[in-house]
Amino acid sequence: FLIVNKNVKVFIPKSFPDTTREIITAASAEFVDVTGPMEICEHVHTSGELGDEIIEQSLIFETDFGLMMLTGCAHPGLIHVLKKAREHFKQDIYMAMGGFHLKDLGEAELFVITKELKDLGIRMIGPSHCCGDLCRKVFENEFEEGFIYGGVGNVVGA
Repeated sequence: FLIVNKNVKVFIPKSFPDTTREIITAASAEFVDVTGPMEICEHVHTSGELGDEIIEQSLIFETDFGLMMLTGCAHPGLIHVLKKAREHFKQDIYMAMGGFHLKDLGEAELFVITKELKDLGIRMIGPSHCCGDLCRKVFENEFEEGFIYGGVGNVVGA
C-alpha cells in the first residue's frame, strides 16, 4: 500500500515493534501510535490496543444503520472486542465483519457465541478468514438474512 500511496497516516498499536515504524517512515509516510480508542477520521475509529499476548486493533465505522466493526483476527476474543466497542460508544454494534478466530470451536460453543452476539445487538455478521466452515454454517443458519459472506472484494451497502 505504501508503495502506491505514501500520503497517509498509518495507525498502529503502540506495542508494535519499532521495525514497523521504521518501515512506515522509510516509505515517507507517517504513523500514529494507538493505545486507546480514537477517531481516525470522520465516522471511522480504532478500538485501540486490545489483547494481552497478541495485540491488535479493530476498526469501527459509524454508518446510517449503526456501528459496524471490522476485526482483524479478534485474538482477544470476539465478544470481548465487541463489548469494548459497545462500552466506548455506549451503543450496540449493528454489524461485525472480519476474522473472528473461531475455527477451532465446536457447534455448541458457536451457538453460545451466537446468543452472545445477538444479546450485544449484532444484527448482521460477516465472518471471513480464521472462522472456519462450521462457524460460517452456524452463523448463516442463526443470522439468516443478516449473514454476509465475508472476504476480500465483497461490498456491503451501497
